[in-house]
Amino acid sequence: MRKAFAAAAVLVTMLSVLGAAADDPKNVIDDASKAMGITSLNAITYAGGAAVGNFGQSRTISFGLASTSIKNYVRTIDFTVPALRASGDAQPPALVRGGPLPPMTRYNQVINAQTPAWAQQMEIWVTPWGFLKGAAANNATLKTQKINGVVYKVLTWSPPQKSPSGLPYKVSGYIDADNLVEHTETWVDHPIIGDLHHEFFYKNYQSFGGVMVPARISQKQIGMETFVAGINAALANPADLERRMDGPPPPAPPPPLPPAASEKLADGVYRITGGYV
Repeated sequence: MRKAFAAAAVLVTMLSVLGAAADDPKNVIDDASKAMGITSLNAITYAGGAAVGNFGQSRTISFGLASTSIKNYVRTIDFTVPALRASGDAQPPALVRGGPLPPMTRYNQVINAQTPAWAQQMEIWVTPWGFLKGAAANNATLKTQKINGVVYKVLTWSPPQKSPSGLPYKVSGYIDADNLVEHTETWVDHPIIGDLHHEFFYKNYQSFGGVMVPARISQKQIGMETFVAGINAALANPADLERRMDGPPPPAPPPPLPPAASEKLADGVYRITGGYV
């Protein structure tokens, strides 16, 4: 009887130790990094098609009617700098519903040391690969959470950037049963809304050279979908990374405004001309 009790006690102890190990943030990060194939990933390029919604200024709450489509969408991220560059051919929506489309423009997104604010830098660290690298470097915490019946391992960490109040920002990532990053979220200060909630969803992972890349990326702001991308190609650690990160030359500065002037229309009524925007 004593032997059976001792064996049971040993089994309980072993299960407790194994459970504690499984609940350790480092183990969760390591398992997810291996499953995602990012152990030796320093940079990545991925490409496809995308669309950007006009958040905050849209004529409609429907994403498709007020979005700018981006053909030949290419995005490169260098996690060692960190820096990001995305480009494509952008087609803005019609100014009037059913009207002609405006001319296409060049879409460019550049994030580097000159754009250190979290509102820009988060674009690097909310990606599945960047999130895990940030979690490994910033003492992530771990909890489990059930959403719509699905249990996720949730890692949360804070970047070096601080909010205007001095409080740290935070970013959370939801790891599914396959150890893939299913979605991430963070909060950014906004002059009207306050803490603006950003969510990023990653679906239908596929392997490119051993690195797992989602076929569909979706971004939501306070529940409104504001960005979608369909990814059909990706390259890990591109050999020509420097060329890919070199953006186009900056646009020429706008011409100076004419000097301010005023014209008296009536007593106490003036029309201001020039010199203002």
